[in-house]
Amino acid sequence: MTAVLDWGEPLAADPALSVAKADHLICAWYGDAEPLRAAFRDGYAAERPLPSVPRLYRLAAVVRSAVDSNGEVTRPGYPERTGSAAVDFHRDRLAALLAGAADGF
Repeated sequence: MTAVLDWGEPLAADPALSVAKADHLICAWYGDAEPLRAAFRDGYAAERPLPSVPRLYRLAAVVRSAVDSNGEVTRPGYPERTGSAAVDFHRDRLAALLAGAADGF
């Protein structure tokens, strides 16, 4: 299998933050997340150790991706979710992460 990752908007940061962003923007946005997540993690781990990703980084990935530079709600998925379906996607991802935040991050 071959894959191409477009690392748009690269940043100098902890590799775990990049993993959190890729996991959210690739795996959670498109189709069945678990097979994509497994392939991403396997491919990453084939090149370097997969870092542990703190919940804070996962929260940052969700919050950062929910709106674009114009303040418009982004449209995750393929086909793209629009309107309330897009808002619900972002809200559900954020709520799931916040629900588990009681154990600290």
